[in-house]
Amino acid sequence: MSKKILLGLGILIFLFSLTYAQVRTGNIYGTVTDPEGVPLPGVTVTLTGGKISPMVAVTSEGGHFRFLSLPPADDYTLTFELQGFKKVVRENISVRVGVNVDLNIVMEMGKIEEEVIVVAQTPIVDTKKATVQANVTRDALQTLPTARDPWVILELAPGVMVDRENVGGSESGQQSNFLGRGDSGDNAQWNIDGVNISDPAAVGASPMYYDYDMFEEMNIQTAANDVSAMTGGIIINFVTPRGGNKFAGGARFYWTDKKFQSENVPSELKELQLVGNKVHSIYDYGLNIGGPIIKDKLWFWGSWGVQDINQITITGDRDDTDLKNYNFKLNAQLGNHRLEFYFNHNDKKKYGRRRTGGYLDSIEATWDQSGPGFIFKIQDEITFGQNFFLSLKGSRLPMGFKLEPKAGRDKIVYWDVGINKRWNTGLWYETNRPMWYGEVFANYFAEDFLGANHEFKFGVEYKNAVIDSSTGYGNGGLALLYNGYPYQFRFYNWWGQKYYANRISAYFQDIIEIGRLTINAGIRYDRQWGGILEYTQESPTVDMMKNIGGVDYNWPATTQSPYDYPFTWNFFSPRVGFIYDIFGNGKTLLKGNFSIYGSQFDASAAWTMWYIYGQHRFRWTDLNNDLQVQANELTYLFTIDLTDLAEQTSEIGDTYYDPNLSPEKTMEILIGIEHELSPDFGIGVNFQYRKLYDYNWSKMLVYDYLQGSILRQVQNDDWVQAGQIFGNVYWDLDYNKVGYSWTDYLTKRPDYYQKYWAIEFIFKKRLTKKWMLDGSFTYQDHRVYYPTRDSYQDPTDHLPVDKLHGQPMAYQAAGSGASNVFMNSRWLFKLAALYQLPYGFNISGTLSARDGFISPTYAEDTTYYKYNWEFASVWTEKFGSTRDPAVILINLRLEKRFKLGDFGNVYLSADCFNVTNSSVRLARHRNMTAANYNQTLAIMSPRIFRFGIRFEF
Repeated sequence: MSKKILLGLGILIFLFSLTYAQVRTGNIYGTVTDPEGVPLPGVTVTLTGGKISPMVAVTSEGGHFRFLSLPPADDYTLTFELQGFKKVVRENISVRVGVNVDLNIVMEMGKIEEEVIVVAQTPIVDTKKATVQANVTRDALQTLPTARDPWVILELAPGVMVDRENVGGSESGQQSNFLGRGDSGDNAQWNIDGVNISDPAAVGASPMYYDYDMFEEMNIQTAANDVSAMTGGIIINFVTPRGGNKFAGGARFYWTDKKFQSENVPSELKELQLVGNKVHSIYDYGLNIGGPIIKDKLWFWGSWGVQDINQITITGDRDDTDLKNYNFKLNAQLGNHRLEFYFNHNDKKKYGRRRTGGYLDSIEATWDQSGPGFIFKIQDEITFGQNFFLSLKGSRLPMGFKLEPKAGRDKIVYWDVGINKRWNTGLWYETNRPMWYGEVFANYFAEDFLGANHEFKFGVEYKNAVIDSSTGYGNGGLALLYNGYPYQFRFYNWWGQKYYANRISAYFQDIIEIGRLTINAGIRYDRQWGGILEYTQESPTVDMMKNIGGVDYNWPATTQSPYDYPFTWNFFSPRVGFIYDIFGNGKTLLKGNFSIYGSQFDASAAWTMWYIYGQHRFRWTDLNNDLQVQANELTYLFTIDLTDLAEQTSEIGDTYYDPNLSPEKTMEILIGIEHELSPDFGIGVNFQYRKLYDYNWSKMLVYDYLQGSILRQVQNDDWVQAGQIFGNVYWDLDYNKVGYSWTDYLTKRPDYYQKYWAIEFIFKKRLTKKWMLDGSFTYQDHRVYYPTRDSYQDPTDHLPVDKLHGQPMAYQAAGSGASNVFMNSRWLFKLAALYQLPYGFNISGTLSARDGFISPTYAEDTTYYKYNWEFASVWTEKFGSTRDPAVILINLRLEKRFKLGDFGNVYLSADCFNVTNSSVRLARHRNMTAANYNQTLAIMSPRIFRFGIRFEF
């Protein structure tokens, strides 16, 4: 192989896009020249701002200067001084999170006492990175009509889909499921002030809830994630305020009430005595203040916020949430050290939380939730001259919560599987998820090295998490009905799991500037490993189960022995990126990116050995027709008991894991153009392609009856046609050959893959000349492929008619409230706008519109139990054939500012959500064999008004 080919391959391995993933700051770069374009070395550059101590740099031989890790603000000033040249002052420079401000400064000859003052025009396009991202400033957060939770802001980001429509807070208090760019949402990363706080168990979810006023800025990255991002999922960066040299703060109170709400319930719901989805009342209030303790040396900031959110579900029951949030931050400058300490305490109490898909559940089957969380973070940023920067940070996050059934743990859960309704009581759940996180990051600038300027960046991360969870059904009992007819009773032990997940990562990048071309070169390495920890689970003792046919069916306590997984995920992730200044004026940029991302460790490995688990199944014959389970109505069927395996985990674990497991992968190609129409207005178009491949899956383990009941993986010829529903064939195991063991083998999935592509238009107008505009339009296609028989196990929905191969891919939202929709929209349109009227009035609005989600129909054969003793179920159409209606949501705000002299400003606001009072269907019951097939389960909440007052100084 020639040296040129080797060099080319080496470059491809190292290239990638720029900006940090776990960002909380921005940067200012620049070059100083004379009027002829000759670089000026030795220029003294002084940076001042309300939230920093003065910082000084001296331009290099090439006239370059840089100021790194600057908190977001709009009041930075640069002063340039050189003997024999006029002093130059650039004022009102705006720095945003994750954005690089690149300035070209021209100094004219003259006396240094002569001063040229210019109001800076911060570039609208970024010449140093290709990442697709949205920045939402504090001003936008405060002035746009939104439901004041971060998931609503996510919905306004390009390419992001959210599983519910939050009208004026009607869905606040429970985080939304979200996803984008073909990712399932499991690879989303949550960061606050540069600390990765992503939930280690419910991967992709936030481990906490937030006070909306604790955000200085939100940065949402959706494509071309840089090397400091572990995954290709959506990256969310929250940045909290910090104190400055002037005292600043404020207070707010917002009020939403059912008295300000319209009626939009369709007649079909009224006939069923359902009331739609509504707000009862919302009270949102809080305080924040920051300022100097020692000017230019030590600053503080703190906040307290409460959201009292009271909702009415479609059944007319209450769903109430109380969110409390406390924040405190200290910043200090000691010589070349910039220190930061941050503390957060967040507590959520929710009364009436529904399970996923539990729209129709009775109130006693819902949960009451509790459990505070904390964040402790300390960081030191050290500047060694202007060419070397070092950051050290560490954090501790004790997180956890409980879900208690509203009716208590001493009752049986009743569940009508047909109509999907539960009553009497519900499942309980407890979890603790403490985490440690640490990172070392360094930045070194080398000018004119190997014929180009280089900015080297290095990082090492470590994350440790322990997940300790347990759950159970009421007193262990689950009674099942179908369309009102009882058929089965299940008596469970209480089950749980305790496991750990560790990660150590390292990344390196070199940003190479060659004329108009900027190349971002680097690579990331992630090592992920974990295992199961020793755990003992108690179980209930229930009188009814002590003597059924002379047998005591109560479960004893179970202990699972510890076990380290036999695999470690080692993955090198290359990223490829470039930015080319087409005309050399920094206004029209061609950007490209190539990346291969790995996935983050999730809970599936631990649940493969979910062996603190057992259930007895009984036929339930309701002898007295009272729909209440009694012992004399139960006839024993069989038992599933994996508890013996739990005690043997240490010895048998290798039987259930493939030692060659590796992260699932996403390959991404992005190409786009950004253009600056004016210094405050930019537009862009991007084309993105992704292939998602190399998946893991749980391969069923069966007993081979023809070979002495040995345990082995299921094979293709183990399946036979078992029956059909409405002409749709379903398959089952051939019980003459094999029997299901109720265990699985975690291994690689052959051949299966997904493809995603999108074309996206983005436009952004900063708030100048009294107006701002921010929007995007995305057209996308996401499909799934099963090219061979080995790519799926159960032939149902594949043979003889394949309803899935090559069809749209949609992830089913689960795990966070009532939604269980299939999230796939072919188009998305987002818009946010503000106009400043005379006399201190502002009018603003948001519009979010999307294609309806996929709403596939299915059917169950209640006369046939499959290998897992559940009813046979089939899709009754090709997946993606049916969709819910398109969704359009318009919100407006009118605000009036009253200036209180030097004391600050008071703002009075009135928001109108769902201006058109749309009642569009958001979810329906899709089971064709259910008594309530096609029943609407959720509609858009009605038009509602919110009134607010806030004070800022």
